[in-house]
Amino acid sequence: MERKSGAEPTSKPAPVRESTSKETIAVGVGAIRVNLSYCNQVDDKLLEVLSQSGCRPKHVTVHDCPNVTNRGVICLSKILWDVEELKLRRLKHITSEGIQSIASKGLKYLNLRRCDGITDDGLIAVIRNCPNIERLNVCRLHKLTDVSIVYVAETLGSKLVELDARELTFITSKSTMAIGDYCSNLTRAVFESCVRLEGDGLIHITTHCPLAYLDLSLCYKVGKEDMTNVVASIKARSSLQHFVCIGGTVSTVCIEVLSSTPSLTHLACVVFRS
Repeated sequence: MERKSGAEPTSKPAPVRESTSKETIAVGVGAIRVNLSYCNQVDDKLLEVLSQSGCRPKHVTVHDCPNVTNRGVICLSKILWDVEELKLRRLKHITSEGIQSIASKGLKYLNLRRCDGITDDGLIAVIRNCPNIERLNVCRLHKLTDVSIVYVAETLGSKLVELDARELTFITSKSTMAIGDYCSNLTRAVFESCVRLEGDGLIHITTHCPLAYLDLSLCYKVGKEDMTNVVASIKARSSLQHFVCIGGTVSTVCIEVLSSTPSLTHLACVVFRS
């Protein structure tokens, strides 16, 4: 049968490609850094695919990704055996169940900032599985108590050089006493808004730890007399370079005592007015 003049040739429609559940992710086996931040598309499925990619990264960040849950972190933990720096920050659905599978003998820096669902059990499990951490950030983990912080001090001991415990409102002098007893190489400590801390534990830290950076802002239970003893012990060690304290009458004490400390380069007295 002849084709009519001017008629377009017929062609078969292109086959429709069926979608599959198997996805790919552009991460090579040799990838050493993974940074997933501020993205709603980062979810448990993506972390599962990443865990199957064969990479063994040294530095991993998952930050402010609201669709990541415990399932995703458990998948991620499968490629963290060689990780040296791990930042899991502002993951609102993460609880202790999710982080208990994290294990790395080489992990040196752990940042769990603002993962509010983490409790003592979760932090203790991570420290047990990662006993060589040198820098630890547990800022705003509001459910933590002395139980986990004392365990951190006893387990990490002299390996711990930096601790950010900002806004741990349930820790007391039990924690700071343990830190002073075991963390003999601690050079940086942040206790901002740790409202239950008192002078005796802080004096213990400043006496036994070679601190170069100390933040005691909003530690309301530390009075003028206690602060006098704290700064006196700081001055005796002559290692402190950066000191932040609450303002008011306490700041006068700090300025008077520390003004002649040769090592001090930064002194901040924070005053909050309603």
